[in-house]
Amino acid sequence: MSLPKHHLTTCRAFPGRALARWFGIVGMLFFLSNPGFGQEALRTSLAGEYALEAQKREVENQNYNLKMGDLKLRFQTALDVEATDNVNYTDKNRQADISLRPEIDVTAVMPVTDKNTLVLNLGGGYAKYAKTKTRDHFFLTPDSTVSFKVYTGDFVFDLHTQFNYTQDSYQQTSVNGGNYGYFDTLAGISATWDLNKLVFTFSYDHDIYAPTETQYAYQGRASELLNARAVFLLNPTTQLGLQIGASATTFDTKPGYTNVVNSLPIGTNTFYFTNTVPAYTFLSNQKSVNFGPYFQSGLSPHLRVTFSAGYALFFQENDSSYAKATDSAAFYADLMVQHTVNAYLGYSLNIGHQVRQGLAEDGDVESYYLHLSPTWRASDKLTIQTPLSLESYTAMAGKTEREKYQYLTLGLSATYRLSSKLNLTGSYNYRRRDSNIAGNGFTENELVLDTRYSF
Repeated sequence: MSLPKHHLTTCRAFPGRALARWFGIVGMLFFLSNPGFGQEALRTSLAGEYALEAQKREVENQNYNLKMGDLKLRFQTALDVEATDNVNYTDKNRQADISLRPEIDVTAVMPVTDKNTLVLNLGGGYAKYAKTKTRDHFFLTPDSTVSFKVYTGDFVFDLHTQFNYTQDSYQQTSVNGGNYGYFDTLAGISATWDLNKLVFTFSYDHDIYAPTETQYAYQGRASELLNARAVFLLNPTTQLGLQIGASATTFDTKPGYTNVVNSLPIGTNTFYFTNTVPAYTFLSNQKSVNFGPYFQSGLSPHLRVTFSAGYALFFQENDSSYAKATDSAAFYADLMVQHTVNAYLGYSLNIGHQVRQGLAEDGDVESYYLHLSPTWRASDKLTIQTPLSLESYTAMAGKTEREKYQYLTLGLSATYRLSSKLNLTGSYNYRRRDSNIAGNGFTENELVLDTRYSF
């Protein structure tokens, strides 16, 4: 399992007191929930024959609409109607609009041999706006992937690619208002080596990020991402280990300069001098290294905790004549809790603090975050979700704060299963960005009606 991927290298951290407090809580829960630590049951291997058999059962049990030999296909269509009171996510001159978003998704599973399986997930559609024609666009769903798994002995290899295209600028912390479309394509390979008590995981990915708007072309980049993890299984449901990652990001736009002639009148004379300034916005190439411990435990059949922490180093390759960014370092950590409380209520909780290399002159961007996703099962047919997301960002230029801004997202959605093939979801989302810089905030109210049909 690799570290979370972000468009730029990201590390996650807790403040010191909170970190110690969470270590105490996790440790207490761990010992209270494992009274039979010495009596271990057999666990399922992550690789080798056990994993291969599990993969075969998954393929055999795959729901499908169409079968062509060994190839199984599942098709799904959706139609979203979205209404918003701030289509451009701006502080002033708010404009309401309605959009239609037809979408089609396909999943294909193909056993190539008895030890190799090809899986394709592809989803996409078109967003059509009633008023803001410049917002019309095609999109690809973020979970569009192709994966080819190979099992051999104690190893499992996964060749994969993931691709996404969207034009929702509220998802980009560096953008405020207007259009912002981008392609994000990742391809790579991961390997898992299972030695029973000790499990090694390695991954390499090549990520290409390409904005489609001319004014954001300088953000186009390619990243090489390396991750490795070694974990020791304390018992069948608990693992403790060390993870390390590295990245190198190269931006497409290279430094360029122009000469600006200025005059300075002194007495009866005028003196002329030339300043060299950037001809356009460009970003420094970046590298990073991060390392630290990793912990995961199923504290009970209904409660799972995952925690990672460590230290990250960021390096900048500044152009010698116009340096914008400096090297930096930060601690990171991340806590994920997944809990099924009872047959009617479950939730996931993700909290932490992240530091990432920033864009343009902003330097590093530091953020605290909390994501809570409760799911309420009102009946066999009705499911209600009430997500909450709170993020606080500080953009730094060296040791100087450039901007502080906060994102708040509140949601309420209800999904009703009309039949075994047809689901209807209605949702409301409230988004708010507050900034200490005038004009950089916005609020949005959004209503969505989603109809989803599986053939």
